[in-house]
Amino acid sequence: MAVPAHDERDLEFAKKFNLKIRQSIAPLFEIKKGKDAIRPDKETITRDSIIAIVKHWNKDEYYCLDRGRLLWKSFVI
Repeated sequence: MAVPAHDERDLEFAKKFNLKIRQSIAPLFEIKKGKDAIRPDKETITRDSIIAIVKHWNKDEYYCLDRGRLLWKSFVI
């Protein structure tokens, strides 16, 4: 699998050969305070989704979604 931060066998291999270990999966978090908090008076809809950070290694650039007229940019969702 080659995901040493998230697979025990790959973690042991990376430690043995002193390879860099990077987190590639982040845990789910819930905002409980402030303007972005979960609202108990609204239904929560759970969806399976990811946000991907895609890097072009030769150009040392990251790809993102650009919604120009909305002045909104984000990683790939």
